[in-house]
Amino acid sequence: MIKNKEDPEFPDLSYRAFLSVDLLSVGPTMSTGMGIVGLSHSELSSWAANIGHEFEGTEAEWLVKMSDAYAAELVRSDDMDTPAPFVTIEVLES
Repeated sequence: MIKNKEDPEFPDLSYRAFLSVDLLSVGPTMSTGMGIVGLSHSELSSWAANIGHEFEGTEAEWLVKMSDAYAAELVRSDDMDTPAPFVTIEVLES
């Protein structure tokens, strides 16, 4: 992907796409003494309080889970040849 300078294909994020925007706004991970980890609830709560954002339903839980997944993939995929962490619907159907 990077070697050929191709644009990666990203999955459709139409359902609750705003959560992806929120995740990138807060910063998808945190650095600790043990390395990169997902956001904690307290970190997410502080961010929301600072910008006056109120979570509805399970949005905060989803952001924590998304952050954990992002951090895990970031740590796991430190090689330029690592494949994309998702497959598109077209690939699954063929």
